[in-house]
Amino acid sequence: MVVLNADRGRGKSVALGLAAKCLLAQTDFHIVVVAPLRSQVNHLFAALDDVADKPNITFMPVDQLIIAAENKDGQINSDQSIYDLLIVDEAAAIPLPILYQLVDIAPRIVFSSTLHGYEGSGNGFSLRFKEYLQVQDKPLQLLTLIEPIRWASGDSLEAFINQLLILNTNSDVEDNPNIAAVSITIRRVSNNELLANEALLRSVFTLLVDAHYQTRPSDVRQLLDVPYLHLWVAECVSSRKVLGVLLAYKEGGFSDNHDDLLKHIVSGVRRPQGNLLSQSLANQSADTQWCRLKSLRVSRIAVAEPYRRQGVASDLLQALELFAVSEGCDFWGSSFGFEPLLFSFWQSHEALPVHLGLHRDKASGLRNLMVVKPLTDKLKLMSHDLHQQLLIDLPFWQAQYLSDMRPDSLMALSNSHSQSELEALEPGYDQMRIQRFINGELTYDKIFPSLYRMLVSTKSVLLQSEVAATVLAGEGANEVTNAYPVSQASLLLAPNWSALAEQFQLKGRRDVIASIKTELIQLSMD
Repeated sequence: MVVLNADRGRGKSVALGLAAKCLLAQTDFHIVVVAPLRSQVNHLFAALDDVADKPNITFMPVDQLIIAAENKDGQINSDQSIYDLLIVDEAAAIPLPILYQLVDIAPRIVFSSTLHGYEGSGNGFSLRFKEYLQVQDKPLQLLTLIEPIRWASGDSLEAFINQLLILNTNSDVEDNPNIAAVSITIRRVSNNELLANEALLRSVFTLLVDAHYQTRPSDVRQLLDVPYLHLWVAECVSSRKVLGVLLAYKEGGFSDNHDDLLKHIVSGVRRPQGNLLSQSLANQSADTQWCRLKSLRVSRIAVAEPYRRQGVASDLLQALELFAVSEGCDFWGSSFGFEPLLFSFWQSHEALPVHLGLHRDKASGLRNLMVVKPLTDKLKLMSHDLHQQLLIDLPFWQAQYLSDMRPDSLMALSNSHSQSELEALEPGYDQMRIQRFINGELTYDKIFPSLYRMLVSTKSVLLQSEVAATVLAGEGANEVTNAYPVSQASLLLAPNWSALAEQFQLKGRRDVIASIKTELIQLSMD
């Protein structure tokens, strides 16, 4: 495997085309090229000249290539590939879960991309994907094109843009893993201080770029302009070097004058900017209190590599919590790509998992998990209810929506609360969520556990949680009523909407969802 990186204007696509041309002249290789858009590889194919029309090199959309490469079991095996070489151009613009699948498409692969200034998946390709490639059993070579071909080396305009957007980031933190030998102070930094201290701004942004795959050049503007963004830094007292940063957004605090807006948030119609966590939880729970109460959402925690896992992040989070209490906040929380090790950090600070995304994030390749740390008695009750609902629903999602999650990941979530301590759901909970689905407030995947409990006859919610995985795998189908055929079939086939549409001779996902809603309306009338 080869990873080819280059700043803009270095001619990487042309270089790939010339390399492919040489291979085609010297071998019988079959080469497939993929990119987010066909237009993005025009220069590559232009460099092939007279071999561009030969059948042993072709462009394919990524999704079609993966479908063509899968065997009957849905697995991809490079040993059985019809291609000798796969070229992936503009790889950073392709979601990480797809990149993971492409690794097994062919025995030889080139991943090529432009990183600086990319506004798609941030630095997910640079940070997470390269780490993934380094543990694969294929040899890996990292290459970088440095000399520009579209303009002169050392062009002053390129240098100006890099400086203006802080694209040329290089960490100046010394390697000193013994944190006990370093005196560190935690303090909150205002927008005005960042404006007045360019060195501090560059240090903060460099640390964010080095540590976070979703940091983009536009985040510089956020740091300087957004009034509800709060920044804490961990600094070395002697050198004033920034060793860690924490970014948090102030959310909620909606008054009674916003009743109409709050109703639209709960129904999923409105999503006010800057309230990602509070409005998501309000929509999930149908409780506007999540938006009425004040909170802080941790957006980023970044610590310089030599100082990680030595308590710096915990000190930053403790400073945030003290500030939250002083500001009268009812809770703080975060949304992050779920991994067991990272989750254990939030657990150590008594943050409860309250919502799990059922689809992978395109930048991290992980499912987003929302956690909440209550700071008042009222929030302890509200967060406890959402936490309980998540743990009860998890087994129902496992077979069809979470089947690709590692067992240790599911175990970490399930063990966040003793199964024996789970309480039954509130009476009418499932009926309420299904009605919200019918009204268009919740998507099918979110109400899947409620639909299952409505259509499958069992003795208790806890019993359902224990047997859900086996029933969803196809056993116990005789317990499902036949009065609502599309809804019943969706319990076994969703989210394979094409299979459901084919089975019931419907046009696609939209028609399947409409049929399920029609059946559920009839169910509510029976």
